[in-house]
Amino acid sequence: MRIALGIVKLFPEGGLQRDCIRLARILVARGHDVTIFTSDNKWSFDHPPCRIVLLPVRAYTNHRLDLNFAKRLAAATEGFDRVVGFNKLTKLDFYYCGDPSILDRGRNPLERSLPRHRVQAMLEQESFGPLQRTQILALTTSSAESYRRYWRTQEYRITVLQPSIDPARQRPDLRSAPHRAAVRAKLGLALNRWTWLWVGAQAQVKGLDRVLAALQSAPPDTTLLVAGVAPDSKDAVQAGRMLGRKPGSVRFLGFRDDIPDLMAAADVLVHPSRLDVTGQVIMEAIVNGLPAVVTGLCGFAEHIEKSGAGIVLPEPFSQAALDRALARMRDPAVAETMSLAGIQYGRDTAPVSGLDQAADVIEGRSTVQPITALSGAITVPRYVPISIIVTTYNRPDALDAVLRGLARQSDKDFEVIVADDGSGPDTAAMLKSWQNSLLEPLTHIWQDHRGFRAAEIRNRAILASNGAYCIFLDGDCIPRRDFVQEHRELAEPGWFVVGNRVLMSKRLTDRVLSQSLEPEQWTFADACRARFHGDINRIAPLLQARLGPVRKIRPQYWWGARSCNLAVWRADLDRVDGFDGNYVGWGLEDSDLLIRLLRAGVNRKDGRFSTGVFHLWHPLADPSLLSANQILLDAIQHSNRVLSVSGLSSLKGATESRGDRNDDRHSDSQVAIA
Repeated sequence: MRIALGIVKLFPEGGLQRDCIRLARILVARGHDVTIFTSDNKWSFDHPPCRIVLLPVRAYTNHRLDLNFAKRLAAATEGFDRVVGFNKLTKLDFYYCGDPSILDRGRNPLERSLPRHRVQAMLEQESFGPLQRTQILALTTSSAESYRRYWRTQEYRITVLQPSIDPARQRPDLRSAPHRAAVRAKLGLALNRWTWLWVGAQAQVKGLDRVLAALQSAPPDTTLLVAGVAPDSKDAVQAGRMLGRKPGSVRFLGFRDDIPDLMAAADVLVHPSRLDVTGQVIMEAIVNGLPAVVTGLCGFAEHIEKSGAGIVLPEPFSQAALDRALARMRDPAVAETMSLAGIQYGRDTAPVSGLDQAADVIEGRSTVQPITALSGAITVPRYVPISIIVTTYNRPDALDAVLRGLARQSDKDFEVIVADDGSGPDTAAMLKSWQNSLLEPLTHIWQDHRGFRAAEIRNRAILASNGAYCIFLDGDCIPRRDFVQEHRELAEPGWFVVGNRVLMSKRLTDRVLSQSLEPEQWTFADACRARFHGDINRIAPLLQARLGPVRKIRPQYWWGARSCNLAVWRADLDRVDGFDGNYVGWGLEDSDLLIRLLRAGVNRKDGRFSTGVFHLWHPLADPSLLSANQILLDAIQHSNRVLSVSGLSSLKGATESRGDRNDDRHSDSQVAIA
C-alpha cells in the first residue's frame, strides 16, 4: 500500500516525531511504500526510513501553520491508500492522537474567543466529529475519554494503543554501578551528588520552572540535569537568574540522544508537567529503573501508579507537595524499591508493541476495537439524550441560520424537532436540504395556522421528541457552537435552566440573512465591534463564566424568563402537562409554564454567561390578544394549579391517531425528514 504520514514539524527532540519515524520504519519493513510529508524537517538522517517530502507553508502563528499545512497535505496525498496524521489535520484516514483536546483547555471566555481556539476546534472536528470517518489511535485512555466527552466520537472508531518505547531507549541493564560511575565521570558529577533529571523541549509546559523552584530549597549536594534545553537558550538564562547564588547546581545539556545513559546516572526523574497527553519520558524512566515524580495531568502517570515506580502529585499542583516528594526520594530504601518495581513492570508489560498495534490497524489486520475493550479502567460516559425544539412560522431564512448554528455544535448528540405553527412549503423545502447535515433525523411537526399557537405546537413537538431533556429555542435565535454543550453541563435533575439572548439590529439581521454572515462564529472582538456600531444591544450574554452556586440564587423567580432559550427535563414537562394550549397570540405562555413548574417543585437555574443566543430582529408581534393571555396568567397566579388546562394529555390521543398521516396542510400532522 501507498501510505502517507503527515506531521507539521519533524525534529529529533520530540516524542511524537520519534514515533512517526519508528512507525514509518515498521511499515516499510512490512513492505509498504511510505512517504512522510512535513513543512519543516530538522532531522538529519544517515539512513532515512522512507521518502521525506517537504510541503513548505508560511504562517505567523502555529494554528495558521497547522491549517495551511492541512490544506497542502490533503492536496498532496490524493491517490494514497492510507493517510495518517500526527497533528490535527483534515481528510485523515487515521489520526495518531498525541495532543489533548483544545476544548479541555480553553474554558475562559478570552481564550475561547481567540483564533487559535477556533481553528484548533475546527481541525479537531474534522477528525473527531461524529460525522467523520477518521480512525483514532489514542495514546492513553484519558485522552480517549476527553475526545469522547467533547466530540461524541463513536467507540468503534477509537483504539487505545499500548505504550510504545523505542527498544534502543529501554536499557535497564545500564543501571549498574560501573556504568553509572562512568557516565557521571563524563558529566563531571561526583558519585555522592544527589542528581535530578528533567527531559523535555518545552520548558514552561513541562514544568521546568517548578523543578528550579524546588532546587532552590533542596540540599546543597543536589544537581539538576536538564536535557533538551540548550545552555545558551532563554530558558537557561532565566534559570541562572532564578537560582541566584546556586547557578552551578543545574547543568543544561542541550539535545541528547543518550537518554538511557542519563537515566542510569540520575537518582530521580522530575516531570511536573502542566500538560502532557502521554509523557513518553515517564514510561522510559519506569522501564529503565529510574524513580519518577510526575503530575497527575500526564497520561502515563497511570503507569507510575500501576507499577509503584514513583510518586504522582495530586492536582491542583502544589510546590510544597513536589518538595515533599523529592525529599522522600532521598530515602535509599524507597528509591531502590521503586527502581526494581519499574524494571519488573517493563518486563511484565513489554511496552514496545504500541506502534506495531498501530501498524496492524492501519493495514487492516486488526479492526479498530472499542476503547472499552482495550482497558478495564475506562468507562465511557453515558450522556443525557437531548431534544432541541425549534419553533417557527413562515421565516425559512431565519430558521436556516438557526439550523446552521445547530449543525456546528461542538456537542452533536441531540435531535432537532422543528415545531412549525403553519408555515408554507418554502419551510418544508428548506428543511429537506438539511437532512444530511445533522447527526440525528430532523423531525418537522406542523399544524394549521389559526393564529399564534406557540404553546400548542411546542406540546406537539414534545410528544414527538425522544430526549430526556428538552431545550426550547426560537426559530430566530442563532445558537453559538457551544450552546448544547453548555446546556448539557448545566442540566441537573430538579432544575430548569433559563438562558438569555442578544438582540440584533435590523441592519445586522439583514446582513445575516442576505449575506450569510455567521455571528455564531464571532470572536469577542467581533461582538465588541458590533456593539460599538449599535448592531447588538449588549455583550454580557456572550461572556462565559463558571458561576457555580450563584446560578441558583433565584430558585423561585419566574419573571423575565423566556422560552426562546429554555431547558426543561421531559419528566418535569410531563409532570405539569406541558404548555397550556389555551394561550393564543403572542406572550405569557412561557410564564404560565414556569409558574406551574415551580409549584411542582422544579427550581430555576440561571443560564446567563453560558448559553446566550443571537436573536434576529423582527417587527413587534401583534399584542391584541395579550390582554386575554394576561387574564389566563392572573388566574394561574391566584390558584394552586400545577397541570395545564389544555396540555400534553389533550393532544396525545389525537397525535397517536394521526401520527402516520401526510402533511396535507389542512390538518395537524407530523412529517419526519430522516
